[in-house]
Amino acid sequence: MPSNKNSVSKTRGSIIQGILCLTPNDVRNLEEDFVLVDTRPDYERAVKCFCVAREVHLPRDRFRNEYMQLPREQFYILADEVGLYTRELASFLQSNNYPRVASLSGGFVDWEREGYPVRKNRDELMTGSCMCTLKPKKRFGKMH
Repeated sequence: MPSNKNSVSKTRGSIIQGILCLTPNDVRNLEEDFVLVDTRPDYERAVKCFCVAREVHLPRDRFRNEYMQLPREQFYILADEVGLYTRELASFLQSNNYPRVASLSGGFVDWEREGYPVRKNRDELMTGSCMCTLKPKKRFGKMH
């Protein structure tokens, strides 16, 4: 099992500004245990979320105040909606002595687009003919 992010990067992903960036395909093919850290806001995660073995929800707006709850010895892959903010958060973790971090390139959007598993809360899905009439659909039950 690789001992740090650099040993993982020898076979998968790319390094951008010192941060290991992994595609959804890279993540699904990892042989190493990881914890996916979903940094999306509560309202985004309420509709759809990653379906992976180990996940932590730590929204970006609380991340810098609550990151200490993450044990340092884990390998963390940070994810958001499209991969826009996770490299910055991964860099922040590295600067705070978390050596095994990566960013999910393309975020949740690419994860879902490539057909990887997600959980959907049909009660929170939005419906409407235009943005001004969107409202939660409350007919189908809980996440599945």
